[in-house]
Amino acid sequence: MEKHNMKNDRRSGTRGRWHLLLLLVPFVWQVGAIPWINDITWDGLFLPFPMLWQMIGIVVATASIGAVYRIDRKRARESGELSLDEEENS
Repeated sequence: MEKHNMKNDRRSGTRGRWHLLLLLVPFVWQVGAIPWINDITWDGLFLPFPMLWQMIGIVVATASIGAVYRIDRKRARESGELSLDEEENS
């Protein structure tokens, strides 16, 4: 029977999950900043600022999700959880 190592579980469980907080960035960007963004009257590029803010938010959300994906794949590769077939397909 395999010996269960609690130290490795703790390290991979807590250390390996901090990057998921990056997924809160798009939520805070879109929902948390609304009270301040709606008061800005700047209309550069012939767009109201809240609309421009939403469009930039799409780029921020994509970057956040991409960063989490890359960190997850790197950690899986380092820990050996990613098989060769999965690595070739990504």
